[in-house]
Amino acid sequence: MTQAAEIAIDKAKASGIAWVGTVNSNHAGAAGLYPLMAARAGLISIYFAVANANGMAAWGGSKRLLGTNPIAIAVPSNSGSTFLLDIATTVASHGSIKVFEQAGAKMPAGWVVGLDGEPITDPSRAHEGSLMPIGGYKGSGLNIAIGLLAGAMNGAAFGASVIDHRTELGTPTNTGQAMMVLRPDLFMPAEDALASIAAHLCELRNSGVNGAQIRLPGDHAAALERKHAELGVPISAPLLETLEELAGCVGVEPVWKRQ
Repeated sequence: MTQAAEIAIDKAKASGIAWVGTVNSNHAGAAGLYPLMAARAGLISIYFAVANANGMAAWGGSKRLLGTNPIAIAVPSNSGSTFLLDIATTVASHGSIKVFEQAGAKMPAGWVVGLDGEPITDPSRAHEGSLMPIGGYKGSGLNIAIGLLAGAMNGAAFGASVIDHRTELGTPTNTGQAMMVLRPDLFMPAEDALASIAAHLCELRNSGVNGAQIRLPGDHAAALERKHAELGVPISAPLLETLEELAGCVGVEPVWKRQ
């Protein structure tokens, strides 16, 4: 997906707008990584992906034919801040559920619903039910649209053809992703467009009660990135154990043991 993003960025710089899709791809990590690449090049971007496991039924359906199908949008400004929306189209992602499982904590009700219609709050039983879409039928529709744009259009997996990368380790997943990138100067000078974006973001950030600042999508992630770059990334004990086991399997000494 990094290569696809680089191609889209180069094409957009040359022609103003680009759309690049993938086929025979794989799980690519956090969706926001790729539009953020474009934002750091001064470009606007939208990214879609078909998730690597089906855990949700379509609205009104009973078969789990849909995944978390994320969408990420990055819009840079001339103030140095970037609006970065990175969301699953389900209420919770598999990663969020895994964090609760590792912590031995219950999930909030409303993340997963059993086939009997009752909420499932035990993260180890999440696979027994259906993930819930954001916004009810609207989120279900958005999820399907992403699957068509990022999967079906590219000849990649979507629906029943999706391979669960967590269980079928030897089967190619044929993951589908799509990324649109455009220059900010398509309708006005780039500096004017980026200044207008910065002004609107500032207005929104200062729109809290009595002028207090609110947090926009991407703000918290940017702050965490700065913090972790300075202090390191916190890792839970179960994840640390898993990483050490994996390091042993491939004969790599963990970096935290090299001191």
